[in-house]
Amino acid sequence: MVPGTLDESFTQNIEDAGVHAVLVSKDLSVYVGGTFRKVAGKDQVGLAHFFTNGNLDYDFVVNVAKTGSSADVMALAAGPNGKLLVGGDFTSINGVEHNDIAQLNTDGSLDTEFVATTDGAGAVKSLGVEPDGMVLAAGSIQQFNQIGQAYLARLHGEQPDDTMLAEVWVAVEIGWNTEPLKHYQVQWADEVDSAYWYDLGDPVDGTGQMVYVFDSVRASGPQKYYRAKRLD
Repeated sequence: MVPGTLDESFTQNIEDAGVHAVLVSKDLSVYVGGTFRKVAGKDQVGLAHFFTNGNLDYDFVVNVAKTGSSADVMALAAGPNGKLLVGGDFTSINGVEHNDIAQLNTDGSLDTEFVATTDGAGAVKSLGVEPDGMVLAAGSIQQFNQIGQAYLARLHGEQPDDTMLAEVWVAVEIGWNTEPLKHYQVQWADEVDSAYWYDLGDPVDGTGQMVYVFDSVRASGPQKYYRAKRLD
């Protein structure tokens, strides 16, 4: 096929106004957003989902509305875990009040745990999702969640299910001079003047030289104090 020629097998039929945003999902189906009111003769306001051949997904039912005016979906982005981020100029989705930005579940229902909303005075015209789920939203907006943030904002998003949280561990080295034929027990506590000290490993034999004991601790964990207690 010649690049740029029309694929006549893609048979969608959008009516009443236009399309302003397109998103191709991982399964190669297509989400479209805009100001349209009907698709394939069916009421479908602002947002629709098409299979790879252009046929409408009748199970994906989402109606985007704006009080006193026509709603417009201007931006779409793939959210974590198969969800869909929607931006534009609207005041509700499926009858639920939500200004200009929302996240939808895979069935088209509103994800109520995604709480971002604007003051309704502008519109979200572009969306991006970072690998850790953070969301970038841009447009003629002036504030998010009643906090002034003009034109571009970064929002906390849902963490992807396949993201691994790495714990950083470090080794603490405890060293002290020992006496030969003596025995020591290294202990640790949360406070330097704590009444409760906990043994770290087994007792250590003195050699008359420096002896070292290591403790692997989580870098983000609480502070620990150490002591070498002579047992005899």
